[in-house]
Amino acid sequence: MSSRLEELDVFRGLAAFFVVLFHLTTRFDELYGHSLAFSFEIGKYGVQWFFLISGFVIFLTLNRTKSALGFITARFSRLFPVYWLAVIVTTTVVNLIGLPGKDFSLTTASLNLTMVPAFFETPAVDGVYWTLEYELIFYCLMLVVWQMKGLQKIEFICMGWLILQLSWLLSEYYTGYFPWKIRLIFMLDYAHLFMAGILFYRLKASAEGDRYNLVRHCLVILCLGMQCWIDNDLVSCGVVLGLFLSFYLFVYNKLSVICLKPLMYLGTISYSLYLFHHNIGFTLLHKLYILGIPSYVAVPLVMLFCIFIASLATRYVEKPALRFLRSQFTLRNHTTAKAV
Repeated sequence: MSSRLEELDVFRGLAAFFVVLFHLTTRFDELYGHSLAFSFEIGKYGVQWFFLISGFVIFLTLNRTKSALGFITARFSRLFPVYWLAVIVTTTVVNLIGLPGKDFSLTTASLNLTMVPAFFETPAVDGVYWTLEYELIFYCLMLVVWQMKGLQKIEFICMGWLILQLSWLLSEYYTGYFPWKIRLIFMLDYAHLFMAGILFYRLKASAEGDRYNLVRHCLVILCLGMQCWIDNDLVSCGVVLGLFLSFYLFVYNKLSVICLKPLMYLGTISYSLYLFHHNIGFTLLHKLYILGIPSYVAVPLVMLFCIFIASLATRYVEKPALRFLRSQFTLRNHTTAKAV
């Protein structure tokens, strides 16, 4: 399998763009109201797309990982430096310009730097950051699986995980109770999406004749069924079915047509775009409305501004920090090996 899968970059870019479009149209209208006739409610399913992508990418990464510290360094360098910048910039913009219902103290901003403010019963400085907690939990769980040499038995682990999800749903239905810590630690609300991403990786990485592995396909179908049960919504089930189908097309090499440079560029800046668009975008959009700028002008302007900021953050913070931290890890390992 190629070390760089361009279709995944496109998936990332489209997922981020869909989420941004949902927030600047539908979500902003729900919270503050605007006269924009256009709404993009299905854009919220970009989050589900991200979780599918994470399942695929993290399993791919762990298959190439040589040490736990190497994996931790790679994930830390990818997530935290630009996230810290986003927390600082978002807090500053919201506090200086002002956004109704949002006002963050220094303590709140500081605890957000951990990426898990909910563990400290502290609100996130941006509404989209909740997904990062799930990402971190998933990384930890998968690192445990890797340490236990369970990657090649991942289908059995997925079966057990799905059974745990089923136990949660049945317990909630019949007793109205399930330990919330277990629900959080095992990400029972979204585990099926990460699992599906893992299974798609297994199908993609397997030999041509093994891509019809019945167990893996059945588990993918069960993951989709879990989505339908949890959301209990026909639209949700239909949209996520479309996301699953996009991965199937990718697995069977039918999506090379989407690998266009603008879409791949969106994929390059997708993480920064996700981090910087929400409260910063809302603050700027609210300010433009106060100044009398019509919505059909204000929304595209804010969208372009968010893409511009994400481009700067990716180029001058995210990528340099990633290169520096990973090079330091490589240098340290090389030095230690020579000393030994």
